Amino acid sequence: MRRPSLVLYYSRDGELIKTWPEDQSKVRDMAERFSRLSEVEKRKKNINLSLFLNKKMNDDRKKSLEKNDNKFSQKISEMEDSLVKRLQMFQDKLRLLRLNPHDHQTEMCAVSTDHQTDRYPFLKI
Repeated sequence: MRRPSLVLYYSRDGELIKTWPEDQSKVRDMAERFSRLSEVEKRKKNINLSLFLNKKMNDDRKKSLEKNDNKFSQKISEMEDSLVKRLQMFQDKLRLLRLNPHDHQTEMCAVSTDHQTDRYPFLKI
């Protein structure tokens, strides 16, 4: 069911500039029906475009912040996974060194250069 709509354009001085629909008899008829409504019904049917647009912009801003927060959380999880893997790798290397320290000296030199190809070069150990 299509609801009748009425748009009234006012100047800053409060003077009526333009209406939609342009047919003045339709405008008068809708305005009279609106004036007979209770205050509660009038508030339901009255839309302030500035408030509507502000609400929409705030809703869009919240969605954008939530989306960015999710991206940030994902990046943190990726970094955590990388740290856990590197920690495990170094713990394994330390275990090997403790078992046989003389055989692994050249291997440790190679490990120290691996950090250059890591996704997070600032995590040098």
